[in-house]
Amino acid sequence: MSVIIGIDLSGPSNVSDTAAIRCETVGDKLICTGGGSGFTDRMIFDLVSSVSPDDKLVVALDAPLSYEPGGGDRERDKALRQRLTSAGLSSGTVMTPTMTRMAYLTLRGISIARLILAANPKATIVEVHPGGALVLNGVDASYVRTIKTDQSSREHIVSWLQSGKFNRIDNFAPHSDHIIAALGACLAGQGVMMQESRWLYKKEPPLHPFDLVC
Repeated sequence: MSVIIGIDLSGPSNVSDTAAIRCETVGDKLICTGGGSGFTDRMIFDLVSSVSPDDKLVVALDAPLSYEPGGGDRERDKALRQRLTSAGLSSGTVMTPTMTRMAYLTLRGISIARLILAANPKATIVEVHPGGALVLNGVDASYVRTIKTDQSSREHIVSWLQSGKFNRIDNFAPHSDHIIAALGACLAGQGVMMQESRWLYKKEPPLHPFDLVC
C-alpha cells in the first residue's frame, strides 16, 4: 500500500491551526482515511506511526524544513517565488524561513521532520507549498489567493478536489483553509509518490536535506 500524509503546520504556540490528512492511493485516486485539525506533535507522531513499515509513505509538510545560514531566502525560496508569481500568486506567498513571523514555524518544521523519521525511518519527507500545488495542478490562482477570507473560494477548491483525485473529503467538513492546505499538501505528495511533481527543487544536503515540491 502507498500512503500520503499531508500536513499544514502552524507554529508551536497555535497547534489548533495545524491540520493533517492521511490518504491511501488507489491508482491515481486519493482516499482520505484519517486526520483532522488541531494536531499536536504527539498526534502527528501517532498518525505517522499508524502506517505499516511495509507501506510506502510520503509525508508532505507545509513548513520550511531548513534555513539559510546567516538568514534571508534560500535559493529554493527565490526559485519558488518566481514560479508562483508567474502563475498568479502574490510574492508574499513564499516567505523567508527566518522572518519573525516564520521563525517559529521553521523551528517546528525541523522538529517535526525529525519526529517523523523517529516514527518511520523509511518515510520520504518533502517540504511542500500547498497553494502552489493547487495552482500548478489547475486551480485558478484567484481562488487560492482568497482561500483564507472567502468561503466561496474554499467551496470552489473543495469541489475541484472532489471532482478530481480525492474521495471522502466530506469527512473533514467544514473545510477550513488549513484542511484545504493539508489536502493540497497531499496533492503535492502524490506527485512525489508518482514521480510527477509539477515543480521540484532538489534537496541539497546537509544544509537543505529535503526536496521542495508543488
